[in-house]
Amino acid sequence: MDRETALKWLVILLLLLFSLLVYGPVIKHDFVLLDDNIYVTGNPHVLNGLSWKSVVWAFTTFEGGFWHPLTWLSLMLDCEIYGSWPGGYHWSNLLIHIASTLLLFLFLIRLTGCLWRSAVVSALFAFHPLHVESVAWLAERKDVLSALFWVATLSCYARYAENPCIWRYLGVALLLTLGMMSKPMLVTVPFVLLLSDWWPLHRISHPGGDHCRKIIQGEITGTATGEWSGTSFATVPLSQLLKEKIPLLGIAMIFTVLTRQAQQEVGGLSSLVVFPLAVRTANAIMFYIIYLYKMIWPLHLTVLYPYVWSWPLWQIMLSGSILLCMTVMSLYYARRFPFFIVGWIWYLVTMLPVIGTVQIGADRYTYIPFIGLFIMMVWGIPLFFPNTVRSKIGLDIAASVVLICLMIICAHQVQYWQNSLSLFQHAVKTTPNNGRAYRDLAKAYMIQGNFQDARSLLKESLKMQNDPGAHSDLGYMALRTGNYPLAEMEFRQALKIDASNAEYWNEAGCSLFGEGKVKEAIFMFSTALKINPNFHIAKNNLLNALSAKK
Repeated sequence: MDRETALKWLVILLLLLFSLLVYGPVIKHDFVLLDDNIYVTGNPHVLNGLSWKSVVWAFTTFEGGFWHPLTWLSLMLDCEIYGSWPGGYHWSNLLIHIASTLLLFLFLIRLTGCLWRSAVVSALFAFHPLHVESVAWLAERKDVLSALFWVATLSCYARYAENPCIWRYLGVALLLTLGMMSKPMLVTVPFVLLLSDWWPLHRISHPGGDHCRKIIQGEITGTATGEWSGTSFATVPLSQLLKEKIPLLGIAMIFTVLTRQAQQEVGGLSSLVVFPLAVRTANAIMFYIIYLYKMIWPLHLTVLYPYVWSWPLWQIMLSGSILLCMTVMSLYYARRFPFFIVGWIWYLVTMLPVIGTVQIGADRYTYIPFIGLFIMMVWGIPLFFPNTVRSKIGLDIAASVVLICLMIICAHQVQYWQNSLSLFQHAVKTTPNNGRAYRDLAKAYMIQGNFQDARSLLKESLKMQNDPGAHSDLGYMALRTGNYPLAEMEFRQALKIDASNAEYWNEAGCSLFGEGKVKEAIFMFSTALKINPNFHIAKNNLLNALSAKK
């Protein structure tokens, strides 16, 4: 075994061992009250394991707001293996994350020939604290699974570029399809593949290709990392590269339509009336910069961030100016240092599916986009230092210190995901003006039967925002204690805010039925079924109410 191969295996071993060390505690974690009920604990199709009926359901449902049958199948397989043990599901998430990390390392080193830079990018992906949410949250199986297919698609595309043939191209299309069957975040992959044609594949002829090789060899300013050993590819006309992406773009468009339909069916896309275009645009601009800041200073992280309805104009203008300047600089250096433009545009483009349509900020949205920024930094920072042994040692020490600090913060962040109480207590502490966090913590107390603390938290939540869900939860507790008039009042308050929610109509019907107002209850249950014809609980409640009327 030569020295380069030995070092490669050493990096793989270290990435594996440190991933297990940092994320290993998830095997003792419980399910949490944040979509885990949708994906496992309250989903009879998943809990029944793999069967013909469950497989058909996986391919025909929009449950969870996506069409992602592969995610459902992976969870059903976990159920076959682990039953109801939450640690098994978390273990699968971790194994998938590790597989993505190792595949990313192998992909980068094969194409660039830079062992240590590839290792640092992969380690940043593995241990950045903003990625804890994707790994430690069971409901984000779709995130880690789609990322694995994302990197696999890039790797397969590199093999296709090395020796183009129809079978390798079909492999790219298949992996892309499987990835989008895990999560439609991969709709931007065709554009990322076009970016990779510029760098690191160098399929588009430009001076940057030779320049990058000289940088790596230490002939130009920067830290030398040895002789160039990356894979070389034949240059291809731009028109042909664009034609290659058309079928892949077609696949992406199909999944875009499916996702739009799924989101509309579950009410996941708020209308422009509720979230005006100007507010969405301002939030998108601000979150691009906020995520950049959190990448550098990943502290005070939480599971959900409150939606900001109004940013100061100067902050929006400053953030927009930073984005514009970064883009112009990346374009200016695109030929000499192509990894700048590739990394920056990767970040901007891969954030688009979530940063404009989703009305909240979340750490998990950075899972794939940060890869572009990591590449940009790791390949770019050495350019600012002279090509000396002292600089190389200094950069190596700095990189090691940064990675150690990130692993410590990451391990600390993992602890908050032990259970619902620890997760939402941390959320309330981190974002004290976050009404949603108060409401989620109240739910955790409700599950324990601690209605007194739950009620107090929900009232605090309503002071921050008039959330229909908080009214619904107060109504639920009133139902549980037999206070039907109070329950009716709370459910009607929820309906005043959001009359399109079938659950609120059903719950209001339950409170009315408890008061003996059967006729009104029938109307409520019937309305719930009009909104959601597949609402089986409302259907059973309606049958009971009709029987009572007779």
